[in-house]
Amino acid sequence: MYERERRRYEMLVRVRDFGDRYGHLFPASSVAQRNFAAVARAVRELDAQDVEHMAASVSARARRKIMAGEALRARLEAIDQTARVLAAEAPGLDQQFEMPSPPTDQALLTAARKFARDAEPMSSQFLAHGMPATFVADLLALVDTFERALRDRGAGREAFGAARAATKAALSSGLAAVRALDAIVTNHLRDDVVTRTVWERDRRIVYPAPAPRTDATPETASATAAPDSPTDDKAA
Repeated sequence: MYERERRRYEMLVRVRDFGDRYGHLFPASSVAQRNFAAVARAVRELDAQDVEHMAASVSARARRKIMAGEALRARLEAIDQTARVLAAEAPGLDQQFEMPSPPTDQALLTAARKFARDAEPMSSQFLAHGMPATFVADLLALVDTFERALRDRGAGREAFGAARAATKAALSSGLAAVRALDAIVTNHLRDDVVTRTVWERDRRIVYPAPAPRTDATPETASATAAPDSPTDDKAA
């Protein structure tokens, strides 16, 4: 979660716990109970999302895709360089094994398959210039690895996007329930100052004071600094 979302989630947890402790003060079939249940449900849904772990997984997939792409590009460049040398005796060969420009993901895959196909019948010439005996098979294996990395990254991004949407929906549902509870609890506990004070504390979302601008003069920074008390956001 982002920082603003995390602070809202923490508020929902406090409101859920308030409902667990003081729910007996409200009728069992009341609107208050239904909203406390909605808050608890939102917290369970947010706990189940584990968006931070999913974001790390997406990042790992992106790194694997980058590494696989770099490995494939390096192998294509080696074949391209060798073909340039071979072109001294076979004019036009350098154009047959030319690196794609721009080297997009799909262009690299297309070029790699073409390189493998065209290099196979003349592999002995490449081997004579130092290419490994398995260079064609190695190239095709790199193509497979890169394709898998592309698919995995796409799937990871879709899953992360779905989790983000679910997180926003759960937060929205929970916050709507808290807004309804704010009026209900205040009215129902109008004579219970102690419990009402606990509610006001628990449903408050506290954000850190913004840091002063680094380019501000000392006088300006002191004048614009946030007060000692944190920002009070009533679950808005």
